[in-house]
Amino acid sequence: MLWNVASKRAADTDANAGRIRLAQLNDLVGEVHPGVEVDVSFDEREDVNISATYKDAALGGELRSLETAATGLLQVIQIFAYIVLFRPKMALIDEPDSHLDPDKQERLIEALERAAAKFETQIVLTTHSPHIVRAASPRAKLVWMADGEVNSDDDDAIQRMHG
Repeated sequence: MLWNVASKRAADTDANAGRIRLAQLNDLVGEVHPGVEVDVSFDEREDVNISATYKDAALGGELRSLETAATGLLQVIQIFAYIVLFRPKMALIDEPDSHLDPDKQERLIEALERAAAKFETQIVLTTHSPHIVRAASPRAKLVWMADGEVNSDDDDAIQRMHG
């Protein structure tokens, strides 16, 4: 997936389109995980495998294999890589806050809202996180459900319940 984000695709008219997409991905990932930057490389003449790496300023900024990244970081990269690459009209995301600290959960909803606007994607997500609910902007539509039934679709009331 990351190689496709960073590579020129047949439909790309700009030779730098892949690097532009990778920069967009890094901007979104950096909103949730400040100081983190992802890179991917492959030289068909020399490499057997695609190399996916990341740097995290909080870990000394050393280049590390993406395989060593925390689950929460990997999940955030996966979500935003999909949105940046495919630009879906709708993205269904199930509990994107799992494996994230509360402050990163709040940053995640902010980054998702920004990505939704930038890539014209409607995002529907499920969560049990009060941090996601509290950090959602007035542009977000909140629905409280229990046992498959809508209990409330009053955004203010839902945010007050989780305040």
